[in-house]
Amino acid sequence: ISLKQTNPVVIASPSPSTGWSLEQNNHLSTTHWVTPPEHLEHDGTNNFITITPPTGNLFFRLKQ
Repeated sequence: ISLKQTNPVVIASPSPSTGWSLEQNNHLSTTHWVTPPEHLEHDGTNNFITITPPTGNLFFRLKQ
């Protein structure tokens, strides 16, 4: 996870990540993990999404 100069956040994982999916949740105490709405992109080395920093919390995980 990295913050860019223009303020978007990039969440990345190595590519290929066969069998793994990115999920997000705004509360760690709940089980409501969902696929982020942003389009998954590839740069040849990583899979990544770019998001605007949210108001409040937003947690991410890779799930197999």
